[in-house]
Formats: sequence, structure tokens, C-alpha cells
Amino acid sequence: MMYITNAEPGDVPSLIENMGQTLGKLYDPGMLLNLINLWPQGCLVVRFANNINGFIIGVKDKPNNAKVLYLGVDNKIRNQGFGTRLMQKFITQCIIEGIPMVRLEVTTDNIPAQRFYRKMGFNIEKRLTAFYEDGKDGFTLVRYF
Repeated sequence: MMYITNAEPGDVPSLIENMGQTLGKLYDPGMLLNLINLWPQGCLVVRFANNINGFIIGVKDKPNNAKVLYLGVDNKIRNQGFGTRLMQKFITQCIIEGIPMVRLEVTTDNIPAQRFYRKMGFNIEKRLTAFYEDGKDGFTLVRYF
């Protein structure tokens, strides 16, 4: 059975592997461990047995703002509602903590992700020129509660 729970420091190796598979980039384990320790309730994973099959990693970037840094779900379980459940649980945690908004960035050419975020209630706030390392433009998306 798959379930969603807070990420734990011991999850970092499996999480790094899953992030590499879903996002196509290797991430620094120390940075990820710091994020988990800073706000464990904002770092959620989809678990199946001893594996991580999806994740959302967020931070409180200002006293009244939260930001989603990373969201990914394994191709094997994509389109089964896990991305939606991760985002809903993240948003619920923000509401519990009195955080009235969530921000995130997405590349302008990632249409499936933009559709998903619109479905989750996010709207484009602004365009970000050459925002990404590869020079791609992005959008800042925001959702208020």
C-alpha cells in the first residue's frame, strides 16, 4: 500500500535517487537534509514498502509565505492522484500553520505541469526571464487561501 508521510532524515538517499529519476537532476544530500530539518511538515513523500515514489519539498520563505521547491512522482505511478494528494496535504499544512499563500516556479514550456497547478488553484503571478540555469524562462505561480 502506498501512503503519504513526512520525509525523514533517513529518507535522503532514496529521495535523492527518486528526485534524480523524476526531475532529471542530482541534488545535494546536505541541502535536502537541511530542508527536511527546517520544515518537516513541508517535506512529504509517497512511500511504498521502503521506497520513495513521489515527493513535495517546500519551505517557509517568508513569515507568511510557503514555497514549493520540488514536486515529482515516479512515472510508474503517475496519473493516479499522488501529485494531487501531495499538493493537497502541503496546502492543508500551510492552512493549519496560518500561511495564507503558496508560490512556486515552473518553466514556460512545461505545459502539463502548468495544467496541473492551475487545476490545484494556482495562477500566474509573473514571468521570469532566463530564470533557470539553462536560460529558460519561467512563471511564478501563486495560490492564496
